Amino acid sequence: MQIKLSLKQESELLAWIAPITQAEVDAECEPAGYLLEIDFGGPYGASATAVKGKSRLELGDVEVVLEAQR
Repeated sequence: MQIKLSLKQESELLAWIAPITQAEVDAECEPAGYLLEIDFGGPYGASATAVKGKSRLELGDVEVVLEAQR
């Protein structure tokens, strides 16, 4: 399975997580990463949300390609 973000979504994601990761590094902690939730809306496609603790970033619609579809 491939989950494809647009360039805009990638930029938003990196801008959102960068200060969070920097704060962890500054606190001498190993960065813990984040969770990417994919919501499959049936015939309406899929959408993504990045989650880090209580912080959430709605990324919107994403393209999901299943191996069998290639």
